[in-house]
Amino acid sequence: MLKLCLQLLVGVSLALRLLALARHLRHAWRGTPIPDAAGRRLAADFRAELRRRGLLSAPPLAQPD
Repeated sequence: MLKLCLQLLVGVSLALRLLALARHLRHAWRGTPIPDAAGRRLAADFRAELRRRGLLSAPPLAQPD
């Protein structure tokens, strides 16, 4: 029984990895970025903390023509 459960766990793990790889390859083929809300939020928090500490200035405002 334990052997069957381990085989099932390995099979499901491999299937999930193959799905993730297929998704990544599809996005790479299409040239679309992979949505990653958590990564964008982390980057925004990091930039906000740098601005708070005075280590990063705000981007310049666009000048109208």
